Amino acid sequence: DTNCHVVQYDLKQLLSLDGTVNHSYQPTIHKTACEDFCVSPNTSEITVITKEGILSQTHNPSTTVDLKTLEFGKLGTQYGTIETLGGYYVVASYNASTQSIAYSVFSEQLDILGFATKPSANQMVQNMLLYQRQDTLHILAANEANTVDVLLFNDTTEKGKVKVHLIRSIAVSGATYLRGLVWRVESQEALLCGLPGVKSLKMN
Repeated sequence: DTNCHVVQYDLKQLLSLDGTVNHSYQPTIHKTACEDFCVSPNTSEITVITKEGILSQTHNPSTTVDLKTLEFGKLGTQYGTIETLGGYYVVASYNASTQSIAYSVFSEQLDILGFATKPSANQMVQNMLLYQRQDTLHILAANEANTVDVLLFNDTTEKGKVKVHLIRSIAVSGATYLRGLVWRVESQEALLCGLPGVKSLKMN
């Protein structure tokens, strides 16, 4: 809502099968200074990130993580993008002091599992798409200007080894600004939305 709280509706209680509306229904309001949130496709649980970098879960409010305190501050100072799939949470943030984007992966319990950074002058991540193949989590991230980052995360990697890998950064030809990514065919083809228009990106 306008106070940056997350308003959650249960459509089964709000709407009936005959199309009438339950006017007495009151949604659940999660009072948190939300910058972005994601919803688990399996459990419908909501996980929130604030612009101050506080990561929390509405179903378990006692568990919070302050991203500023992790990895010696390498996860940045500006936070705004979170996505989830398969019990993992991916956060994209920006570190102004090093002019770099940080991609961090968390467990279902919000334990950090790994991160990777990429030099990038004044470019926040607009949004991300995730998909899984075998034991690997694939991350597509649309940067503000004209770049899509492709990353891989593998939780089966030997302890102490790097788990998040930046595979490549794709410069989108003719684009001057990207607003984000949406699936056209899930895990197979994404659409890049921005200026001057829409472009297709197919997964290999």
